[in-house]
Formats: sequence, structure tokens, C-alpha cells
Amino acid sequence: MSDLFTLAYTGSRQATRNRVHHDLGVITQARGRFRLLVGYNPETDQPQGGDRYAYEYSTLVPGVIAETYPAPWHIPALAKAAGPYRNGFMAGLAVGRGGDYGMLAHLHPGSTGSEGAAAFAEHIGMRVWRQPAR
Repeated sequence: MSDLFTLAYTGSRQATRNRVHHDLGVITQARGRFRLLVGYNPETDQPQGGDRYAYEYSTLVPGVIAETYPAPWHIPALAKAAGPYRNGFMAGLAVGRGGDYGMLAHLHPGSTGSEGAAAFAEHIGMRVWRQPAR
């Protein structure tokens, strides 16, 4: 069981830096240190938008510990679903670690990946903070 709050992040590519940093700042004020699970790949700087800004926030704020989980797009059998599988993995990882956990979702109309991740997280019993991407 983890004693550190775990926050899974999902965000639209349309999410703005200001919105992502603001909402993570609110969580930082409420929780202090926390673990951030994010689907960003720092080696390729992908995906842009919410995931990138969430990871960036973790590099700027002491006590926010990022773990990155890039989608495995290189696996042919997952070519059309690597993102959703990765999102489900991050939600399951947060729950499996125990302790206190939740998800921050920055949503934009038509952003089915982030909306699906938030819906799945709620389905498995996670608290989800749904926020607009902008």
C-alpha cells in the first residue's frame, strides 16, 4: 500500500498549459507531495497538449513525482488502440497501489481518448476531477 497520493492524468491535446498547471497547482495545494502517472514520452516529446504540460509541471514543482507511461504504438496489434490500453493501465496501476488515488481529466469536445479514460476510471471506482481543457 502506498502512503503517497497517486494521481493518474489524462488530457486532451487541446488542453492549455495554463489550465493544466492551474489544476495541478490546486491538487498540489490540497495534497502536498504526490505521484503523477502520465502518458507522456519525454524522449519523443509526445503527445503534445495535456500530457506534455502535466509532465512539465512535475519538472517545475518539487514533490510532484512523475512516472511516464507512453502508449505502445509500436506494437502492430495495438496500432489503433494503444492509447486507450495505456490509459486503462494507468488507472489500474493507481488503484492497485492502494492508498489514496484519483484522476485529473482535461476534456475537450470530441476528445474520445480522455473522455474514455475518465469513464473507465469512474467505472473501476476512481474519483475523477473532470475539467475543461481550456
